Amino acid sequence: MTYFNGNNDNECCKTDREFSECKPQHQTAKSILLECGRGTGRRIFASSDDTPFQIARVTIDTTSLKKPNVLIKFSSSVRFEGEPDATIRLKYELFKGCGEGSPISCNLQVYEKINGDLAVNASTEDTFGFITCDCMTSQRCCDYFITVTPIEISGASAIVFNGQITALAQSSRN
Repeated sequence: MTYFNGNNDNECCKTDREFSECKPQHQTAKSILLECGRGTGRRIFASSDDTPFQIARVTIDTTSLKKPNVLIKFSSSVRFEGEPDATIRLKYELFKGCGEGSPISCNLQVYEKINGDLAVNASTEDTFGFITCDCMTSQRCCDYFITVTPIEISGASAIVFNGQITALAQSSRN
């Protein structure tokens, strides 16, 4: 293999340039958009009466795509401390808000630690996440965000933090 130093007139590089040219496999190129969101902090939940918390958010503008499909990938950390018979259930809910309308729920997942998963006065940390697809019917700019709501917390406390969210969008095949 020869080294290419940026001089396009160099004949010794011609075969390498021809070899490395990409030959399209499709009639038209498909645009792909990748947006990395941000975490919004951390929250300690000590009871099921604690208020919900938005842990991560991402905005993606699909106006350049045709019938966009959006893949959302989310992860966060959960640290919990408690008694051996403690119970922790947290609801992670993905919402989508586009334009003036109210956000709609797109996905719901439950994280739980139940009786016997904890040692006496122990502190343990887990990673929790999910991946979901959203097939949009029209192109627009949308916000996706995750809220965490305590469903049940007894004999323990939970800290949710390090929220990460990513949106990947592409035109559909149809």
